[in-house]
Amino acid sequence: MTAPYSVDLRERVVELKLTGQYTNQEIADIFMIGITSFKEYVRKFKNGESLVPEKPGGRNPSLTEVDKKLIASYVKNNPDATLQDYRDQLESDTGTDVTIQSIHGVIKSLKISFKKKASMHKSKNEQTSKKIEKIS
Repeated sequence: MTAPYSVDLRERVVELKLTGQYTNQEIADIFMIGITSFKEYVRKFKNGESLVPEKPGGRNPSLTEVDKKLIASYVKNNPDATLQDYRDQLESDTGTDVTIQSIHGVIKSLKISFKKKASMHKSKNEQTSKKIEKIS
């Protein structure tokens, strides 16, 4: 996402419009801005609104810092649980209903490893040994 145009530029656009020497499109071309941006600045000026750029939109985070600390404690206390288990635990403790992807994002942002216990998976050497035995 690009940065918003400066207030100085916005004011210069409006000042040039007030001179009446150029068309709207010419002014937009002079300042290398879109015609829609030009019209917005003029509209705001006429309505007495501030030309200061507005804060960009977006969603509020679904998980609070408290929720993130709870998830970290779940992982610490039960590292072999699934993301679904962590999600269910959070919902039962706080009533916060989030997606598994949100839980994954928190764990990833905390730089917590997803590795399970060694007993969960056969080692590569064991698998390779069995393949060799089958061939022999």
